[in-house]
Amino acid sequence: MIVLDRSGSMTGASSSGSPIAKMDAAKSAAEMFTELVENGQGHNVGLVSFSTTATSPPDLALTPANAALAAVQAALAGVNASGATAIGDGLLEAHNHLTTQGNNERQAILLLTDGKENRPPCLDGTGNGCNGAGADIATGAFDQTQICAVGCGDASTSMDEIVLRDLAELQGGIFIAGAGELQLKKFFLDCFSDIFDEFLAVDPIEVLPAGKAESSPVIISSALDTKITFVLAWEQGKPPLELKITTPSGAVLDQTDPSIERSAGSSWLFVRVPLPYRGDAIGQWKAQAVRVDPPGRDQSFFIAGMVAGAGQLSPTNLRFNHYTGQPLWPVVRITAPYRPLDEFDKVEAIVTITRPLVGTGNLLAKAGLGDGTTIKGDAVDPRAARLLQLAKRSQGDLVPTVTEKFPLYDDGTHGDRFANNHYWSTQLPSLGKIEGMYRYNFKFIISEGGQTFTREANHSVYVAVNIDPKATKTDIKNIGTTSANFGEGRTGTIITFVPQDSLGNLLGPGRVGSFELSTRGDVRIEGEIKDDGRGSYLATVSWTKKAKEPALALTQDGQPRLIVDLASGTVNSDLEPREHLLLHFTAANTTIDPKPPNTNVQRQVRTTSLAPGDIVDVSIQPSGFDAHYFGLKEDIGDLEYTGSYSAAFNPEGTTFLTEQPNRPFTYKVRIPESAKAGEKFIIRGEYWNNPDALGGFKSLIRRKTEETVLTVVGKETPDVKPPVTEEAPKVESTPPAAAEPTPVPLIDIVQEQVRGLCGGSPSGSVFGGQIGLLMLALGLTGAWRRGRHRKNSPQKRGDWE
Repeated sequence: MIVLDRSGSMTGASSSGSPIAKMDAAKSAAEMFTELVENGQGHNVGLVSFSTTATSPPDLALTPANAALAAVQAALAGVNASGATAIGDGLLEAHNHLTTQGNNERQAILLLTDGKENRPPCLDGTGNGCNGAGADIATGAFDQTQICAVGCGDASTSMDEIVLRDLAELQGGIFIAGAGELQLKKFFLDCFSDIFDEFLAVDPIEVLPAGKAESSPVIISSALDTKITFVLAWEQGKPPLELKITTPSGAVLDQTDPSIERSAGSSWLFVRVPLPYRGDAIGQWKAQAVRVDPPGRDQSFFIAGMVAGAGQLSPTNLRFNHYTGQPLWPVVRITAPYRPLDEFDKVEAIVTITRPLVGTGNLLAKAGLGDGTTIKGDAVDPRAARLLQLAKRSQGDLVPTVTEKFPLYDDGTHGDRFANNHYWSTQLPSLGKIEGMYRYNFKFIISEGGQTFTREANHSVYVAVNIDPKATKTDIKNIGTTSANFGEGRTGTIITFVPQDSLGNLLGPGRVGSFELSTRGDVRIEGEIKDDGRGSYLATVSWTKKAKEPALALTQDGQPRLIVDLASGTVNSDLEPREHLLLHFTAANTTIDPKPPNTNVQRQVRTTSLAPGDIVDVSIQPSGFDAHYFGLKEDIGDLEYTGSYSAAFNPEGTTFLTEQPNRPFTYKVRIPESAKAGEKFIIRGEYWNNPDALGGFKSLIRRKTEETVLTVVGKETPDVKPPVTEEAPKVESTPPAAAEPTPVPLIDIVQEQVRGLCGGSPSGSVFGGQIGLLMLALGLTGAWRRGRHRKNSPQKRGDWE
C-alpha cells in the first residue's frame, strides 16, 4: 500500500526555488513506483491518502500489478492537498486494508510525508498524542507489516525524523529524507529495492549539459543476476529524455523486444531485462540519457540500475540513539541469502557521508522562536514555522552540508567490532559533532569469478544534541512558601535550564519533547514546562523540607541525568551513559513445515535476593522449533550486559547448522552498582516463529511475550563507576573546529535487525542452503516502542527513587 500525505503543507515547493510542488512530485514518484512492481508475480498495489483523516475506504483498493498504474493515476487525480496531518490514521487504514483484503503473506507500506503529525491517532508515543491532540497508536498495531518511510523536504525543518526512523526500523524498513523532485524519485527506488529485493547498483544524479545530445554512459555491472532494470528520471516540465542501453557485448538493446518490459511516464521511464538476454548477462551494461528534442538548456536527471541476484546491501544501526560527540558509526551488511557460501573473492566498501555544518538548535536560539502557522488547514508548529521562514530568507541552504568519503572494514580494525562477520563498518570520532541529519550512501565494489560489479544502498541517521549536565546552564530560584499556590508547607522553586552539549550545540527552542523531568522525594512539578523561545526552559516545582533528598532530574534517553538538589541548591549528574540492549538469535532446520508447531520459550533467571553489583545468569530455553525458523528479542533495559553469551551460538554472525535447535541460549547481566533497595529491573522478551523461510523475517508470526522483574535488596551503594573510554581509530577526514570528544564506551557485540535475519534461500536467489544467524545488538529494533520515552509534550515522569 502507498500511503500519501495530502496535508496542506504538501502544496509547498519540492525544493528551494523549484516550481514543482511536493504534491506533484509525490504523485509522479508514486506512479513510477507502481509501474515498477513486476507483473505476473502475484503483487498488488493500493493507495491511501491522508490529511486531517485518512480516506476510508482507501483511494484505491489492492489492485493486481498489471492494472495498477492506470488505477493509481485515476486515484491520484482526485487527491488534492489541504488539511492537517494524521500520519497514524493513514497507516492504520492501509494496514487494515492489507490484513483484511490482502492475500499475500508479505505485506508492505510505503509512507510519504512532509511534516509532523498533528492529528490523532499518533505515532509519537507520548501518551498524550501529537502534543495532546489524542491517543497514541498501540505498540504492535502494524504487526509484521514492513514500512518504508520517505520524508519529502528538509528533515531539519519540517518533520519528526526520529518518530519516522523508529517506526520504519521497528517495522523492518528504512527511513530516508531529503528535498527535491529527483531525490524523491530516488527515495522511492530505495523503498522499492528494500521491499522487492531488486538491489540498487548505481543511481547518481547528473546534469546533461546544454548543447549535448546524450549523456556520458552510466556503467552498471552485472554478475550472478537474474534480471536488470534501468530507470531514467528527469525533472517535471522539462523536455523528455530517452534511454539508450548497450549490452556487455556492445549491442544497442532493442527495447521493443517482447521479452523486455518497458514503461514510461511524463518524467520517468524504465526498462527491465531478463538475464541472460541473447547471450548477455555478466559484464558491463551502459546506460545513457538521450535528448528527444534538440539540445537546449542544462537538464538534471538520474539513471538508476537495479539487479536481482547477488550482493544485497542492508544498512543498519548499532545504536538506538545517536548523540553529538559520539563517533559516527556507519554499518552495512551483505545478507546471507545473497552471498556465496565460500564468500566473494573481493569486496571494497565505501561510505559517502553528507553531514550538516550547523545545528538548527543554534540557528533558532539566535533567531528566536516565532508563532506557529497554518498552511491550507495544516498546522505547523512554531519551531518548524520559524525554520521554514529562515530557509526562505537564506541565500542557499539554511543548513550547509559537506560530503566526504570513507572506507569501510570487515577486518576488526578502524572501529569494526568483528572480523569477517559480513558487517562492514568504521567509527569516525571527528564527524558526529553537529546535530542534524546525516545521510549515508554505501557503495560496494564486489569481485566474484573474475567479474566485478557494484551495489549501493542509502540510509539516514539523525544525530541529536547530547545534553551534557556540566555544560547545561542551570539557574535555581526559590520563591518561598506560598500555601495558596502549592499547599500548606510547600516551598516553590523555579529552575531554568539551557540544555546544550559539551561541544557548543544548543538544544534550542521548541524542543520540550526532547527531554524528561522526573522527581525524587516529595517534589511536585507545578504546571507546564515553559519555553522562552531562545533555548531556555523553565520548570516550577514545589517540595517540602521534610522530604528526603528532594530533587528534580532532567533526563535524556540513555544519557546521564542532570540532578538539581532542591535542599542544597546544587547541580550534579548521577549516572553514566546507559545503553539499552536487545539480543536477537535465530535458528532453523532445512525442512519447513507450513503449520506452526507448538512452540514455547521459557526464561530462567534468579529474581530475588539481588544486591547492587550482582551478576545474574539468564537462560532462555526454546522448544518446539526443531523444524522452523525462530527468533527472540530480549530488552534488558537499564541492566548492564557483561559481554558473556552462550557459546552454542556464534555472535559474530556467521552461518551455522542447527543440529540441536532447541539448545538453551544464555547471557549474563549485572545489577547496577547505583541500584537502591526495592528498585526493580525488567527484562522483556518477544518470541516468534516463521513457517515461511522463503520470506526471511518479513512475515513473522508472533508467538509469545514474556516479562521478568528483578527486585534489588540490601543497602544502596553510593559509588558510581567512571565511564570507560577507548581511543577511537584515526580516520582521514576534515573535522570541524570544535574540540575532539571522548569516544563513548562500546560493548563488544553486534546487531542484526529482525527483518531478514534468517538465511533461507529466497525465491529467485542464486544462493541457497544458508541457514541460521545469531546477532547481539545495541538497542534498535524496539526503538519505536521505547519512543514512549521521547515525548513531544511537556515531560513529567513519576518518582525515580
